[in-house]
Amino acid sequence: SEDKVLSKIEKYFGENSSVEKIGGHGQKNDAVKGIDLIVNVGDKKYTAQVKPFSSIKKDGNKITILDTGNVKPYNVDWMIFINTKSNKILIIENNPIESRDQYVFDETSLIHEID
Repeated sequence: SEDKVLSKIEKYFGENSSVEKIGGHGQKNDAVKGIDLIVNVGDKKYTAQVKPFSSIKKDGNKITILDTGNVKPYNVDWMIFINTKSNKILIIENNPIESRDQYVFDETSLIHEID
């Protein structure tokens, strides 16, 4: 998942960006902090966790991300969800309203959708 996200994000943000893959077996930053990618956009640096998803459910101003696998808190700037069938990517500010069984975010947290 990280490799697909990496290439799509680099294309999306263009020349003024770079993406560094941190995740992988035995990588300390991934295991301890939950960092899969570091995304550099202009002079800003964002840490990110990449998770799969099947779909989203909107309810009022809340967005629930469905079928993400293990749901737990991560100490990163962005949660990046990739649909494993369509390769659609959602970049969401990591401030979930709820993260017990599913990730639930305020709709204003969704900052980028990449088809």
